[in-house]
Amino acid sequence: MYDYGARMHIPDGMDWVESKNGDVTWRDDVTAKNYKDKGVLQKGETYRGTYYERAKTWDNKHHKGLVLEMYHTSGKMDYSPAKEVNVEISGEMRNSKIGDVDVKLNATFENGKTKNIGSYEAVAGGFGNGAPENGEYTVDSYQDRSPNGWYNKGMNRDGVGFSFNLNPQFSTGRSLLRIHPDGNNEGTLGCIGMSGDKIVLTNFRDTLRSMIKTGGPVPVNINIQNNPNNNGRSGTKIPNVNE
Repeated sequence: MYDYGARMHIPDGMDWVESKNGDVTWRDDVTAKNYKDKGVLQKGETYRGTYYERAKTWDNKHHKGLVLEMYHTSGKMDYSPAKEVNVEISGEMRNSKIGDVDVKLNATFENGKTKNIGSYEAVAGGFGNGAPENGEYTVDSYQDRSPNGWYNKGMNRDGVGFSFNLNPQFSTGRSLLRIHPDGNNEGTLGCIGMSGDKIVLTNFRDTLRSMIKTGGPVPVNINIQNNPNNNGRSGTKIPNVNE
């Protein structure tokens, strides 16, 4: 966690550098002209220039929740808490059952800046009634789906298991919709199945949890091209698969 009080202003320096563990420091030995030179940056360090912004989850005496950190040309850092957040899920159907989608996490901060704070690959549906219908939803209710929690094999991928409830804000016959890692075979029973490795999935999980803590259920818009928008009222039997 970045220590706002300790690192707010370091007077001597040139440019910002981010270390492997996420700490950002104002360095007097690194500039735009030399950062690519051998030995200037150590393994895992990233040159961030004279001004740098990033969204970060804080849990300290200054703030608890999602903030926008701003590292200024003067060597100072300040922050702005998130005030509004939303999720956009968009893409295209691969066939009548499964869609390939991007899940974008967005935040507007108290200083008026709006940022895409994460974009992740996923699939929509694949079994049963297929992809969830296009429309407005909310997401909330994090659950640990790992072997240490409310375990579900189909909601675990690369050692990461979780789920969030995906709540339709319109009349539909669909229920028990969720966002979770895409475990087992590719595809879900109508949920959004997250792709990626342990690092990607953990980042998504933690960021979305922080967004929910900002103000409760987060608005979600689903817009998948060529979506058949199956409302689940046909009476078709849902297969008994763990996906």
